[in-house]
Order: sequence, then C-alpha cells, then structure tokens
Amino acid sequence: MTNSTHLNIGNNNNHVAFLFSCPGQEEEKNRKPVAGKTGENLDILLRYLESKDKNNFQFTDRYSYRITNSWDKVEYKKKTNRTEAKISEIKQEKNLMRIKDELKNIETLVLFGNKAQKIIKFLDFDGIVIKSKHLSMQGLASIDKDIHGDKLKKRAECNTQKRIEVIALSILKHIPKHRSE
Repeated sequence: MTNSTHLNIGNNNNHVAFLFSCPGQEEEKNRKPVAGKTGENLDILLRYLESKDKNNFQFTDRYSYRITNSWDKVEYKKKTNRTEAKISEIKQEKNLMRIKDELKNIETLVLFGNKAQKIIKFLDFDGIVIKSKHLSMQGLASIDKDIHGDKLKKRAECNTQKRIEVIALSILKHIPKHRSE
C-alpha cells in the first residue's frame, strides 16, 4: 500500500480509519485524500475528538489516520461529469478487495456519508463501525441543532463548529467505554 489520492496509510500504531466516498478535484490537485474544506472539517473534528478521548483519537492531524474511499478513482463534474461512483461500481469484487486490504489491522472504522455507509454491508469488517454524516459543507448543513438540542441560527459564524461537535459526540457515543478509558 502507498499513499495516493484515495488512500492515506497514517501512523502504523493507529487503529482508527475513516472511509469517505471518493477523491475529487481537491484530492487530485493535492495528491492526498480528504483535501480542501472536507479535510479542514476533519481536522476540526479530530481536535474535538482528541480533547475528549486521547486513547482512541491520539492525533489531531488527519494524515496520522488511515483514510480511504469507497471508490479509488477521482470523480468531479468537470472531469467525469459526476461526483461519486455508482453503488454497482463500488460493490465490485476488485474494489471490495482493495478496501478490505486497506483496512487490515483497523479496529474502528468511521463511515462519512451515504456511499461509505452503503458499502459496509459488503465488506465483512469485524471491528467497530460508526456511521456519520459527511464532513462536506453540504453534509454538515443537514444538522440544524447543536449538542444541547438548540436550533442553530441561520448563517451564524459558529455553525460549522457546532455541527462538527454534534458529529464528534455521536462518534464518541459509539465507542465502547473500555476503549476510551
């Protein structure tokens, strides 16, 4: 395995991985997965997770974690006239074998977005699986309440941070207690 637009190997001692949909234009430009705004949002999420659970989230840099995608090919409108692969493509045996190989030695897998969540039933992953909204601005926009259940004010500057906190608490809630103590 080598780092690419769809895969970041991360720190070998890390047991957490993140599965997204597919690399896009920013990933192609930077030659790394989860670049651009989604990557910045992942960094914010990791700072929050690390502050609450240093055992499972010991790093705040996204590239210390295993990151992969449901589809390894770069997709964006200008290049391929789409932004994601079809389910029929991501569940092809060759693609599933790639993902299984990339997730070896991973104990906790966080699935960001619908495509990542749909592929899990085809993977035979035996670790902890946590489903989350995608960290794109579009994915975050579907969260309308903060961690206290208060409605977010339209166009408030702190909304992104508050939405990411909601995702972080949801992730932390799904990690078994013995792992985070």
